[in-house]
Amino acid sequence: MAIMAETLGLALPGSAVLAAGSARQVELSEEAGRRIVSMVSSCVRPSAFLTAAGFANAIAVLAPIGGSTNAIIHLCAVAGRRALSLPLREFAAVSDRVPVIADVAPVGTGLMDDLAAAGGVPAVLAAIASHLDLSVPVASGACMGDAMAAGPLRWPLVRAREPVTSLPAFMVVGGNIAPDGAVIKAAAASPSLLRHRGPAVVFHSYREMRSRIDDPSLDVCPDSVLVLAGCGPVGMAMPEWGNIPIPAKLLNDGVTDMLRITDGRMSGTGFGTVVLHVAPESAVGGPEDLAFVEPVIGRS
Repeated sequence: MAIMAETLGLALPGSAVLAAGSARQVELSEEAGRRIVSMVSSCVRPSAFLTAAGFANAIAVLAPIGGSTNAIIHLCAVAGRRALSLPLREFAAVSDRVPVIADVAPVGTGLMDDLAAAGGVPAVLAAIASHLDLSVPVASGACMGDAMAAGPLRWPLVRAREPVTSLPAFMVVGGNIAPDGAVIKAAAASPSLLRHRGPAVVFHSYREMRSRIDDPSLDVCPDSVLVLAGCGPVGMAMPEWGNIPIPAKLLNDGVTDMLRITDGRMSGTGFGTVVLHVAPESAVGGPEDLAFVEPVIGRS
């Protein structure tokens, strides 16, 4: 979300992924203070940056960094405060045309300080410039085109010429389990599970899941689909419970990933084939009985 804030123009260019303790942090902190005073004097408000074009740019940047599914709901919420709608299909459409180019975990191998060393958000902007509206304003007072990195990109962390994965950052899925849609971070999933059929093992609460998941008698196999309901914003304030652990008896057999489906969310650093934010959530009228469902998840 720091990257999203920088892209939207709510944070200074180059500030989002600086390593803690960097000398540049002090410089940017002082610059931020000066810019805040200047913006107040000029009556520049956050609404000047939170525009349809600004959010379109944010979505376009979220894809190449392999960004968190949490950013989708946060961007939708912020846009809603401006009476703007960000349809789920737009995130999927952008992910289809803008590949993951930031070689950063959990999709890639690097860390955020590596991305900072590679040029940070300005380097990402430069790599996907053709997908952006470069005329939008940013926090420095310039436009996005002026906030991009100058000169050659620092290969290989920002891999503009060779995407980190052939899979899109996100897919939007739907069907009888998620009539209003759901999201999967495809780039962090196991390709073999993106189209899958198996018996559902259903947990109707987090407490139930925790009490049963490691039970040796749990009727589960590697092909099972783990379903966790009741963990959405209304049902349980949507904590990061969606990355259901692999059952102990399967983990001991070497199983490292399974298809999982939930109306909750998970950490943006999580890896695995997890369908999140199933809508409507079970607490507000979503499918109540998933015990007999045989899900088929395909690319939308």
